[in-house]
Amino acid sequence: MLRSERSPDREAPSRASRGLTVASITALALLCVGLRAPEPAQARVQDNPAAQAAPLGNDGFDLSPVPADAAFVAAIRPARLATQPEIQELIDEFDPMAQIYGGIDLPVSGLEQVTVVEMRRMEPPPRRGSMPIVPDLIIVRTVDPVGDELIGNILKEFDTVSYLGTTYQRARGAPMTTYRFNPQTLLIVQSEQTLRYLIAERNRPKGSPLWLEAAGSVNAGQFLLAFETPWLSQLIGPQPARAAGLLEPLALIGPMLDRASAYAISFDLFDGISITGLALCGDEEGATQVSETATAFKTLGRNALSYMQGMVTESDAGSESFLAVLKEVETLLNAVAISADGSTVRLQAETDQDLSAIMRLAMGPITTARIASRRTQAMNNLKQIALALHNYHDVFGNFPPPVLISENGIPYSWRVAILPFLEQAQLYDQYRFDEPWDGPNNRKLLEQIPPVYRVPDANTDPTHAAYFAFVGPATLMGEPGKGTHLRDVRDGTSNTLAIVESKRPIPWTQPEDIPFAFELKDVRNAPVPDLGGFWEEGFQAAFADGSVRFLANSINADVLRALITRSGGEVVSVDRY
Repeated sequence: MLRSERSPDREAPSRASRGLTVASITALALLCVGLRAPEPAQARVQDNPAAQAAPLGNDGFDLSPVPADAAFVAAIRPARLATQPEIQELIDEFDPMAQIYGGIDLPVSGLEQVTVVEMRRMEPPPRRGSMPIVPDLIIVRTVDPVGDELIGNILKEFDTVSYLGTTYQRARGAPMTTYRFNPQTLLIVQSEQTLRYLIAERNRPKGSPLWLEAAGSVNAGQFLLAFETPWLSQLIGPQPARAAGLLEPLALIGPMLDRASAYAISFDLFDGISITGLALCGDEEGATQVSETATAFKTLGRNALSYMQGMVTESDAGSESFLAVLKEVETLLNAVAISADGSTVRLQAETDQDLSAIMRLAMGPITTARIASRRTQAMNNLKQIALALHNYHDVFGNFPPPVLISENGIPYSWRVAILPFLEQAQLYDQYRFDEPWDGPNNRKLLEQIPPVYRVPDANTDPTHAAYFAFVGPATLMGEPGKGTHLRDVRDGTSNTLAIVESKRPIPWTQPEDIPFAFELKDVRNAPVPDLGGFWEEGFQAAFADGSVRFLANSINADVLRALITRSGGEVVSVDRY
């Protein structure tokens, strides 16, 4: 039931997700990466022509679409940020919004502002629940007018609904709705009840909310965060729970929650770095307590930075980059000045630090960590494939040959044959063994490539495989149509390659792999195949014993030949590869 005097009640977030809304700001900064903006002719102004977008200059945010009874507001200006090459590089690299709403297709240059809003609860929720995947309200302000193309990109299929003389769009089969606040501003609302509440309340007189009062003093730059402390207290939990452990971080910030009613902070990253913050307190005594607590946390932050610097013991490029970033953070932290003025507390920090230089320093560890994560995922893929090969062997008494022949005499790949052992039985059942891999039916399955057959985030065709077997009488999986047995691996399973990474233009269902020495007499002089292509230093490979190792590009050719063969009798040292 709609309540005109309060926002719709919602369940409180769990402890594990209490910071999700704040964490989503960065991702929402890149909302609509790569989106084609609709043509102006497609725009349809919403029913309230008096609502106009406030002009945006180089500084300042448009907060006019934010409802007065919001409790948490976070805004970011992607188009302005993307004028910095290093930030644009970060956007291109990570593309965190690619999976939101199925992937929104809008260029950052067409996105002036994204605002995340959580609504205020007028009374404590009866119990803790779970936080929604996205906040109550996301406000997207675009350069060009908002058209049906953008709405359809978000909602997929929708109906146009009228309520109190106002039209909005409701997704079919989902609670999500959208509403054109003005020609350039779209509200994306998770609950239709919440949107109807906003429509009903929009023309009623409202006082100035505390979050807006705090934000008004810091409204500049490219990031803005404002919230009321009762909202944060409800996220954290009741006072008895916070007091349970006197030395817990939540207990330490007690005065900042109890003596201040609202906070706001903004970041300006151009022409140096500038941070401005404001806390609204009930009285001078409260402001003094908040100021002292914030100053104490500044000291703790400096101590933590010193501790982290002392923890770095290795001298390499990654460590040096990490230390340089810590030094930049320390410079910014030292510049922070906190002062109490009556019942308000102000925070100010200004430095001439070069954002571009900091981003370059930060990108090193970030890139290294990202590559390490991708390699770990790729290693897990190979382990799953190797396990599937052994399970296939347990069931059929032999490893699958690289190319199998169906009852109709049509070849198909081992990657198809082991699908049931990769928990892909449903996909296996869709494959037609009475037609070639690129036949009318099987061609449709290319886009359903199991993730286990791809190196994560590889810049290759999404239907191409990344993992291949060796084909030949001397290899683990042997020749087309002829399976091999574990007893055939006389060189030892730990010294025989099973599957390797290789960047090749081969669709995953195509029965084609890496040929090697079809004539046994040619094994010792067989050309060494080109492998890898996903990592600069080398490639990963699964061995016949199920282990996965990283092999350097500099591996000796004779050693590689010995690893490819299953019974060549060579003596191979692990240290040599």
